[in-house]
Amino acid sequence: MDCGGEYYDEVEQVLCRSGVTSIKLIAITHFDTDHVNFLANLIDLYDIDCIAYPYFSKIDGHFNLLKKASENGTTIKIIKNDDKFDIYGGVTISWFVQKAS
Repeated sequence: MDCGGEYYDEVEQVLCRSGVTSIKLIAITHFDTDHVNFLANLIDLYDIDCIAYPYFSKIDGHFNLLKKASENGTTIKIIKNDDKFDIYGGVTISWFVQKAS
């Protein structure tokens, strides 16, 4: 969920030590910098199956990142309604879309 914040270095170290080479799903709640700071790093370092985000997110400054991910074979999914993702062997993530008023 999201890929920004001050602990990215620690997360990347754990992924590397664990031998992770691919990521099933990156779920972006919104495109504020503190939530997508390191999306470019993840796109460069890992095979990513899907990046998903809600329809109301403003991606203005991040269009090129999503384009690059797509060119790498990542599915870009804009969530318009509640949805479920089967991410691994029957493990499902539910996504509920509700725009704040």
